[in-house]
Amino acid sequence: MCVTKFVQVISCNLPLLKLRPDSVSHYTIHRCQVLACYKEGIKRGFETKFSNGRTEGINNRIKTIKRVACGYRYFTAFKTRIYLIIGHQIQTN
Repeated sequence: MCVTKFVQVISCNLPLLKLRPDSVSHYTIHRCQVLACYKEGIKRGFETKFSNGRTEGINNRIKTIKRVACGYRYFTAFKTRIYLIIGHQIQTN
């Protein structure tokens, strides 16, 4: 699997970076150390099918509507506009 190979490369190259620090920039060493610290999380992120991309997209749309629609008098009108753009069913009381 590609992710396992990635984690192995990061883990194997850290000792090499420590042995020859003059041939590698300080920033590269730091980035590899950060990746090594988070390697389990990175591995899990690639292995699972879950993502918060949909939630981030909805939040971005709401913020865009909020920027454009600064003249709404009532919150219910603003909420209705959000529901219409996102595509949810509007429930009436």
